[in-house]
Amino acid sequence: MSEAEHESEPLIGAPGDRLVDTLHGTLVEAILDGRIGSNGRLYPGEIASLFGVSSTPVREALMRLAAEGFVRAVPRRGFHLTDPTVEEIRDLWQVRRGLEVLAAELAIDRLAAGEVTLDALQDIERRLAAGGTKRTVLRDHIDLNARFHETIIEMSGNAILATLFGGLRMRLLGMWIKNGHEAWQRRVKGDHAEHRAIVAALEAGDKEAARRAVNAHIERSLVDMRADLEARMNARTT
Repeated sequence: MSEAEHESEPLIGAPGDRLVDTLHGTLVEAILDGRIGSNGRLYPGEIASLFGVSSTPVREALMRLAAEGFVRAVPRRGFHLTDPTVEEIRDLWQVRRGLEVLAAELAIDRLAAGEVTLDALQDIERRLAAGGTKRTVLRDHIDLNARFHETIIEMSGNAILATLFGGLRMRLLGMWIKNGHEAWQRRVKGDHAEHRAIVAALEAGDKEAARRAVNAHIERSLVDMRADLEARMNARTT
């Protein structure tokens, strides 16, 4: 059954939100859930029918996702989920590394001063470690993994750093989605060990250990991303 043939599905949003804001969040959820874009393409008309709205706010929401790097607009061919290049992945991960290392260092200073605690981060780490690798928990893993890194950013207490990282989030999420279930499953055990190393460094107030742990985590993630992209490109040529 095509997307356009489904009954109207509910929108996800808070009372009082603008329709385009509600659609923006709903589209992200629907892409993550595989309800739309499973073939890599997004058609405003079909999406409008799926959610029982007009195509104008759908296009506006898709254009916002395009500006965030989540999708790309193709003239006369609709919108496609973004397939990053090796260079884009490298550039994004370099910026991410710098922001997260700095955030960890600032968080250690604030922990030492008693301005913040590790309670929230430790709770997220435990929940990540307790998760499984089934497809049904992929969405929870993505949410918790993102929240883990966002919590460290928040603990830094630096509003500009948080704004910069927020600008990266949708691009990171789009790339994670393109990796697929199998790649995510392979990364789970490594993620758990690396998250534990980061939290342990923060618990010890050891900036050098924090730098090493964050660098190792992001470097391994970068290697995985490059390998997954290469595998997809090779699959298309065979």
